[in-house]
Amino acid sequence: MPRNTSIQKLNNPPLDEGDRIGVSFGVTLNMGEFQSLRVEAWAETTIREGETSTSAYRRIYDLVEQQANTKASEYKK
Repeated sequence: MPRNTSIQKLNNPPLDEGDRIGVSFGVTLNMGEFQSLRVEAWAETTIREGETSTSAYRRIYDLVEQQANTKASEYKK
């Protein structure tokens, strides 16, 4: 399933253990006849002890991507 991704770099201070991080992922499906359907998923987690913000992001990204793609596939023709 094709996907669009975008990355936005923010000049925020580094995240530490106990901070919250969130991930969103979306899929847009062409439904035909000039109609489309957008499916989005969002998850949020706390950075665990000994974990970096990057590893926390990776931990939840796959889950969010899978959930959006699974739900989108229910509507795919």
